Amino acid sequence: MSDITFLTLQQEVASMCKMSLSNDAELAMIKRWINFAQEDINSEDNWPWLEGREIVQTVTEKTAGTVAIAVGGTAITGTDTAFASTDVGSFIQFSTNDDWYKITAVTSTVLATIEKPFTGTSAATEDTYTIRKVYYTLSSNVDTVLNLKQTITPIKLEVKHWREADMYQPNITDTGDPTTCTMFGMDSSNNWQFFLSPIPDAIINLEFRIKKRTTDLSADTDVTVIPSKWAKSVLLAGAIWRGMEYNRINKEDIRADKWIAMYNRGIAKMKTNSDVCEDHHTRLKSCESSIPQPGMAFPDEIDA
Repeated sequence: MSDITFLTLQQEVASMCKMSLSNDAELAMIKRWINFAQEDINSEDNWPWLEGREIVQTVTEKTAGTVAIAVGGTAITGTDTAFASTDVGSFIQFSTNDDWYKITAVTSTVLATIEKPFTGTSAATEDTYTIRKVYYTLSSNVDTVLNLKQTITPIKLEVKHWREADMYQPNITDTGDPTTCTMFGMDSSNNWQFFLSPIPDAIINLEFRIKKRTTDLSADTDVTVIPSKWAKSVLLAGAIWRGMEYNRINKEDIRADKWIAMYNRGIAKMKTNSDVCEDHHTRLKSCESSIPQPGMAFPDEIDA
């Protein structure tokens, strides 16, 4: 993390662009240019300072008690059930109907509402049921999932595109230890969602390695996540370039061109000097144990 504050960045940009922080309109633009430059830099690569981890805990199915619902109805009445607010967003299947229905509201341990009307041929009166959590949501901190693992089985979960998942297994009904994760869209709060295959039948912890979202600088005391050596050069160059472009007098004014060139050179330098650890060694093999490369055989080398 940098030790240069948002206020210092504003002062540097204002000085180079001959603008005033006491002018509200100019101050707003300067703040916006700094945040634009920060976002632009962070989108260029999976930088070490954006790496993070997040734990998501899976949920087991609910089957306790029985339920009743009318044909065409959306209100579920339970007997000896334990509905909870955490069930909202999960799906329920009734024993007399194969469809799954999304739960949209829970008002008590025995009362819930589904999204679409019940399509059974007759009312469910004392049906057994299954409530299953299908979609999980990552926090607002997550921009990109880098990989995923869990410790129940010694494997790294494969993260698939939803098109591939739907092609091979469009209706996930199997339960067990998950081996595949599929990212699918965002929820109403713009947080990433995913589903697992098989559906977990136990509570397990999933460890996501992630790229964190960039948070705009707001307070004067805020500091950018970009390390100081890059914030004092590349980040500033990106903001100043935008200011110079805004203040460009005519086509002969090449100050903005110089700053964007400096900014682009800085990005390229960052990509070659951003590793947090350089303890990488090539493992050498003995020449005596090396396997000769296949080539053309001479006549006296061919078996009779």
